[in-house]
Amino acid sequence: MFSKKSLEGTRKHEEDYYDRCNYQDLNLICLNKENAEVFDDVDNLIKSILVKSKYSSYKKQVTDIFEKHFFNNKPFTKRSRNQTGIRIIFRNGKMKSVKKMLPFVLSFIMFFAVLDSVGSFDIKDAVDSNVTDMDSSADIGVENNFPNAQDIYPDFNNMNIQESYTYGLPSEEDLYVNAYDSTYINWIPLGVSPYLDTVDASNIIKSKSEGTMGWFDFPATTKTGYLTVDAEIYVNSWDGDVLIEFEWTGDTTADASIQTTGPTSNWYELGTVTGLDNATEVDNCRIRVVWAASKNNWIEIDAFRLEVSESTDSYEIDFEYNWSNADYDESNEEICFYVSSHTGNENLNVSYWSGSWTYLGQITNTGWTNLTATGLSDATYEIQLKGDNESSDSIQDDWNIDVIMLHTWTTPTVPIVLTNFSTGVEENNATLNGYLQSNGSADTTTYFLWDNDASGEPYANNQSNGITANLSEFQFDATSLTSGDLYYFNTKANNSAGWDDSGGELTFFTKPPAVTSFIESASTNTSLTYTWIEATVGSGATAYSRIQYKTGSNPTSISDGTNTYNGTDETDNTGSLNPGTHYYFSAFSWGIESTVGNWNDTYDTMDAWTNPGDPTSVSTTNGTNWINVTFTHGTNGSYTMIRRNTTGSAYYPADRSSGVLVDNTTHQYANDISLNSGITYYYSLWTWDPDGKKWCDNKITIAENTSWNTSIEIIPEQWIQGNIWIGDTNATTGFYFNLTNEGNVALNIQINASNATNSSTGAEWKLNSTPSNDNFTLQYNKSGGGTWTNINTTYDVFVTNLGVNSWQTFDLKLIMATESSTEDPLSFEVTFKSVKA
Repeated sequence: MFSKKSLEGTRKHEEDYYDRCNYQDLNLICLNKENAEVFDDVDNLIKSILVKSKYSSYKKQVTDIFEKHFFNNKPFTKRSRNQTGIRIIFRNGKMKSVKKMLPFVLSFIMFFAVLDSVGSFDIKDAVDSNVTDMDSSADIGVENNFPNAQDIYPDFNNMNIQESYTYGLPSEEDLYVNAYDSTYINWIPLGVSPYLDTVDASNIIKSKSEGTMGWFDFPATTKTGYLTVDAEIYVNSWDGDVLIEFEWTGDTTADASIQTTGPTSNWYELGTVTGLDNATEVDNCRIRVVWAASKNNWIEIDAFRLEVSESTDSYEIDFEYNWSNADYDESNEEICFYVSSHTGNENLNVSYWSGSWTYLGQITNTGWTNLTATGLSDATYEIQLKGDNESSDSIQDDWNIDVIMLHTWTTPTVPIVLTNFSTGVEENNATLNGYLQSNGSADTTTYFLWDNDASGEPYANNQSNGITANLSEFQFDATSLTSGDLYYFNTKANNSAGWDDSGGELTFFTKPPAVTSFIESASTNTSLTYTWIEATVGSGATAYSRIQYKTGSNPTSISDGTNTYNGTDETDNTGSLNPGTHYYFSAFSWGIESTVGNWNDTYDTMDAWTNPGDPTSVSTTNGTNWINVTFTHGTNGSYTMIRRNTTGSAYYPADRSSGVLVDNTTHQYANDISLNSGITYYYSLWTWDPDGKKWCDNKITIAENTSWNTSIEIIPEQWIQGNIWIGDTNATTGFYFNLTNEGNVALNIQINASNATNSSTGAEWKLNSTPSNDNFTLQYNKSGGGTWTNINTTYDVFVTNLGVNSWQTFDLKLIMATESSTEDPLSFEVTFKSVKA
């Protein structure tokens, strides 16, 4: 972060800074005059600095500053940590040894100032260790002064690494042609493909004119490391100049070629193929022959082979280094080397450990080499430095390396913020939610904006949430909201790169107030009517009320029980109910605006009884001074009130306080006695439910008369004939009988008689108008009448309009049958019937 030059450049300002230095300037390093702190231990001082700052990941850089300014670039030791050079004591608001601290203070201020100016973390972390051993193989080479490479900028104090000599036995193999691609110009193949795989004089390729042979392939080599490849060709005859081309990179352009003229022996040594020096290239190698004819003679090629030699005589180098507390989550990650000097011609391969060594790149020259730190995914990072030519390397290389470090940084970008749905929405408050999807790799401040105005920007309310952690949710509890209103809210975010002006506007609807004053207003035996005061909501919203009901208990949710109403009124009637039944109602409020709504989770309750049913099965019986009323209580009623009047039909008792109370009990009958005879009485009945304390809907009416007194008295009550002869006549004289009206109303009297019978023997005479065989005649003669009138077995008029206490006298005449089949005693009855005149 700081070059040596930049640090030295600050010292010329030390005196001026000393004049202005006080405890406020040094708050940066966590000291204050109210509470003096003494840091004898460097680790504690650094820890205090980092904990109280936002740069807690910079322990390495802070430690470097301390080492350079107090310990002459030497690492901390137990002894150096107790040196008085870093003892800082505040007394009376002044700091001792301010001048001694000024280089540190200025460097530290500059350090954090640079961090703030770039707006992101820029970490330069020197290599930690040279003792890692990830592949369980010994290091190769000589290493001196490793600490000199633990720098973040060159200071020309170098670590030196040098190759060591290794020795092994050489080995070789011959690879013969094993395939041919069958394309050629002016070359003639004879025999069996691939023609050049062995010396047999029969499978050959020949030509005597200018042309190009097709490509011949070879099997894979078993050799590894650095390889030397010599080519040999077997000819039966030769004429002219021949160009042999070698290709191993996968195209048709030769990667190497050898020119030869007329071999002098059957096997001809073409020499070493330049550039063909490793197994991959040998495995991909193929050859062809191009002939420029100089004589008109045949050239015949019988075989071709590659002599592959592997040599393990080499100078080699292999070292491993690591970081144990690397910064691994920045968008830019490089591993940086500064090489002061290099002797030799070999490059250094750089690899990182991922379960095996994975190639990163090469150090090919002096100065800075910066390679992408692929695989830097956690705090531990291991690398390998190894020569790129580790076989047949006859030159010993060495490198002076000044810096090995990780450089990680992130350039801030505009943050990305998302608005999440609100939670915890109540009547007057709600929790606003957002998500910082990306802080753009810089400290990011998030904001909530909200109001109940659909116009968008500007919002009436703007709340900062402060610096928000990356990939984290953030919240704010908005209060003092209007109940039952639609709110619009949004999120924003800002960092040093700019603004994300909208996370996406969302809405929520605050809960409306609960329904109040929920009461019954009327009832019938099948319905209940009730009223309430609905919620008051925002000006653009509509308030609704939802009524649920059931028996047994109040509904506790909008799905509990049966819904009977859901609308904007403040009264409702629920019908089709059962008489005399206890119902429980709950009233819920909700509101809506622009398709967004909300329920209040509290509710008002009411319970009520329907009226019992009307009395049924009402009937009466009567007497002269009594009427009996019977009935059945109305449904779910257990009492019935009966009241009566005695004046015309218009005078059925109109209500339960009119007329005369007859009964109000659980009986289902009433005996109304001590009445006047011959009077009409008008009854009204109501059923009462003592549980619901409700009367039935309707009075049931019935009228009934008491009977008139139509009593009569006849004296004497018997007429004993005694023995009488057949054919004789017998009659009373002097109006022997007297009939008196003893009732209270004028009467019409009717008369009839029965046949004469003997109850023991069954003997009978028939009553007839003319006496005959077994027939007799009976007659009466009323006073004032003067004539005899037959009496029949049917009721006939006897007296009309006989006044109260009036009387009528009469005689009876019996005319016997002229003939009779029986001599048994017979008797008959004369009956008088009185009815109101």
